[in-house]
Amino acid sequence: MTPRLKRCAEASDRASAANGPESDASRGESLPLPAKKRRWNFTPPPARRLPQRPPSVSRLVIATASPKKPSDEVRAKIGGWKMLAGIDVETHGWERVESIGGLGQYGFYCICPPAKLQARIVQLGWVVGEINGNPVRKERIVKPIDFQIEDKAARFHGISHEHAMADGLPLPQVLEEFLDDMLAASLGGGRMICHHLEFDAGIIANEIDRAGLGSRKHEWETFACQGFCTMDACIGKWLRECAGWETRAEPHLNIMKLPAMVEALRPYRSSWPPWVQHTAGDDAQTHFAIYEALVELLRRADEI
Repeated sequence: MTPRLKRCAEASDRASAANGPESDASRGESLPLPAKKRRWNFTPPPARRLPQRPPSVSRLVIATASPKKPSDEVRAKIGGWKMLAGIDVETHGWERVESIGGLGQYGFYCICPPAKLQARIVQLGWVVGEINGNPVRKERIVKPIDFQIEDKAARFHGISHEHAMADGLPLPQVLEEFLDDMLAASLGGGRMICHHLEFDAGIIANEIDRAGLGSRKHEWETFACQGFCTMDACIGKWLRECAGWETRAEPHLNIMKLPAMVEALRPYRSSWPPWVQHTAGDDAQTHFAIYEALVELLRRADEI
């Protein structure tokens, strides 16, 4: 017995002699045992049944997906194009101006005012090839010679001003290569695919002027007008119906964001390319894949 315990026991015996006998349990409870000697009586709470984790969006879509007959408008917009050119741009920043809705200069739904189309291209990505084939993917960073990449934009797409200055190419060089590939796609009966086509095509048109390539602007704008914008209200409504999702009475509320479109179309494509959103090459490849999946969905709907 340690000296401390011995002193405690003697003090307890003296107290017992003065106050009368006590039970062993009572005497034990009065002993101030050191913390390391204490024994706690702990009854664990009953096991709680955790709620079952809900299935992922992809599983829900696959479970509820059911092709629906499209309207004539949807069928006409998708068409039967065999050559595609998915495109995407990342920019140096954006102005804090109120978004608007309506048809833009190329005939597609647009949510950005003209001021946003003055943004400078930091990264341009494009994917060209035959549908369900092996498309060629390209991605170029533009050297920011006469503009500064904003910090908020760098956090968004991951390209800092220093990175672009070190690894970027001159704007005219990038646009020449891009326009050559777009012209080849157009001459091959191809079609441009883009999410918010008015935004990307409008920015590219302004950069064509800045790069001194004005003679090719009409060529670009003609190709843009023949394009396919995935940010389309009637396409979004049909896709929502096929996925078993709620549709809205106001047409523009049926427009779907890019990740939602991918999830809704996942059952209609055997595999999807790796995707890091807000990387121009990956986004362009995803636009390409979305059109392929829409064509497959249309095919299955026709079999009903």
